[in-house]
Amino acid sequence: MPVWFHLGAISRRPSFAWIARTLAAVPDEDIAVWLCWTDTELDRTHPAARAG
Repeated sequence: MPVWFHLGAISRRPSFAWIARTLAAVPDEDIAVWLCWTDTELDRTHPAARAG
């Protein structure tokens, strides 16, 4: 996976199960990177959770 995938995974903490399910249907590195940087359930449930 590209570096941007790893950076997004570390900083955004997306659901890896969600990413795996999506990539099973659409195996594309660009999609994987996009998914890592997309708002996650945490962002929708607790908008201030990532505020320092």
